[in-house]
Amino acid sequence: MSEFSDGWNRWRQQRWAAVDGEFGIAALVATHWLSTTPQALPGLPGEWHVERGDIVGDDLTIEAGGEALLGGVLLKHMQRDDQIALRVFDPDSPGRTSLDRIDVFPLDAEWKTHGVFTPAVDESVGIEAIDGYVQDTAVAGHVRFEIGGESASFVVTGEGPEKFATFGDATNGVDTYGFRFLRIRVEGDDGAAIVDFNRAYLPNCAFADGYVCPLPPASNRLHVRVPAGERAVVRGD
Repeated sequence: MSEFSDGWNRWRQQRWAAVDGEFGIAALVATHWLSTTPQALPGLPGEWHVERGDIVGDDLTIEAGGEALLGGVLLKHMQRDDQIALRVFDPDSPGRTSLDRIDVFPLDAEWKTHGVFTPAVDESVGIEAIDGYVQDTAVAGHVRFEIGGESASFVVTGEGPEKFATFGDATNGVDTYGFRFLRIRVEGDDGAAIVDFNRAYLPNCAFADGYVCPLPPASNRLHVRVPAGERAVVRGD
């Protein structure tokens, strides 16, 4: 097999491990938004509240960015602006145990193209999440490229050589989920970037309720079909 297909197959294996792992993406069962007032949470003992940015239970404290095991489930601290939530991951959740596979389009080099990354200077954009919340997000820059005969420019975020984009295309709602994610690697000081839609992947919210995935900004919605990358979650009987 070629280096191109070998790399894609390794990427698919890594994606499946991230989704179907014991406490992977598909194992999420709840996202509980908390306040300073203690409250009981379904399936968890005691009461839970926020104290100086930490999540505090009766006998457990989870610091910002932290996690803890409790009775076979994994609890994770999540923060969005000044909002704090407790996420619960259960390896026995139906969302994980019913998974069969992730359906993908066939690998096709036509959907791997070159682009140019231009850094942004003090730029931000309001990104709407799937629950309607709008978060002011720092823009890393813009990636210009051509795909399917269309010129496009994606708003991207992230530090380092790998940038992140949420995008839509004409397959959404027909052959694919409503939108997808893509990592774009910037190589070299000249801004040269690799835009490989064969590695477009489903957002976390395609696997479990409770995720608050970012929706594509207007500039990241393509008018053409992009039949590449992950299509849909397939579940067993």
